[in-house]
Amino acid sequence: MKNLIISFLAYGIMSIPSKKVDNEYGKFYRSFSGFVFNKCSSSAIYRLKKTTKADYSMIMVGNRDLAGKGGDVQGIKDEFSTRTRGFLPMILLFSLILASPVKIKRKFFAILTGFIIVTFWVMVKQWIYNLYLMSENPILNLVHFSETGKKTIIFLYQDIVISLTPSFTFVVIAWLLVTFRMEDLINKVSKKNK
Repeated sequence: MKNLIISFLAYGIMSIPSKKVDNEYGKFYRSFSGFVFNKCSSSAIYRLKKTTKADYSMIMVGNRDLAGKGGDVQGIKDEFSTRTRGFLPMILLFSLILASPVKIKRKFFAILTGFIIVTFWVMVKQWIYNLYLMSENPILNLVHFSETGKKTIIFLYQDIVISLTPSFTFVVIAWLLVTFRMEDLINKVSKKNK
């Protein structure tokens, strides 16, 4: 019970909105996302920019092949919350690990490994979001989906990208995998049987 209270307190404290923290996480998100997606296609232009709100980013997707005479590229723009998409799941992971009844060394390893795994998950969500934007804007001529493919992308966008539940579920599973070992469970069971 004590660990659960510590976890709730840690999450509550870390989730208090902070412009500085939101700016720093947004900077990391935009930089890493650009690194991951800028090389995916020779035709696609992918940009993430800061907005006036610290916890939001603007995405711009365009097609180089459709550039005008002056090199201007028509693209689509949208805004999304980097805080909701990536930061909140990340701090849930950190708060669960910090409250876990394991040694400090293992907590450090779990935070490092968990950060990598959750960042991978967040980039999968960003990829689905990118596909959704392209599928909803066929004028970009970047992806061509069948009706079934388009329905699948819409389903994934609505049920994985927009909803927080899959991210929090994923984080809990990641926390269990990176923090605990099978011998922890065996020790717990053997202590109860004594």
